[in-house]
Amino acid sequence: WVEVPALKSGVDVTVLMDLDDYVALDGRRISIGSHGYAQVWERPHMLLLHRWIMGVKPGTRYKVIVDHIDRNVLDCRRNNLRVVTPTQSNLNRAVRTRELPLGVYPTPSGRYLAKLTRGYRAHGFGTHSNPAEAAAAVAGGRSLLDRTTQQPIRCIRCQDEDGPFTDAGLCEPCARPMPLDGVA
Repeated sequence: WVEVPALKSGVDVTVLMDLDDYVALDGRRISIGSHGYAQVWERPHMLLLHRWIMGVKPGTRYKVIVDHIDRNVLDCRRNNLRVVTPTQSNLNRAVRTRELPLGVYPTPSGRYLAKLTRGYRAHGFGTHSNPAEAAAAVAGGRSLLDRTTQQPIRCIRCQDEDGPFTDAGLCEPCARPMPLDGVA
């Protein structure tokens, strides 16, 4: 195999290829796309190098997937590539570890978004300059969203609709302690 230089945002990186595939490139240059994969120009298409090596025709999109066995997208040697189904490809994904608190997400600007989902509805609590501030906003939002403030609309004992009601869902007469003789 050979180490082939490629440009990624003006910086040289190394792509691994088998010698036969490098010779077949016939002098074409390899670049790294914004997606992180090695690519090569073959008129009229820009092809992902690993798909070109495995002979996958342009236009097949996600019907045919070429998987990097070791998950290194710059290792395009044939012994590291295989044609798989989408399900098989998903099984070879790395498990991401969560380094930020739950509900805190990095933004492209370098700030941190505080967000919770309740009942399939997203609730945002702003962007913050650091993860600790965003985590505090998430905690405050969680207590706000999880609080049950809805008062009952009728007494759970006598079904009276006139309030006010206690936290236990009883109207005031039902909430009064009953004497042992049963006479109020």
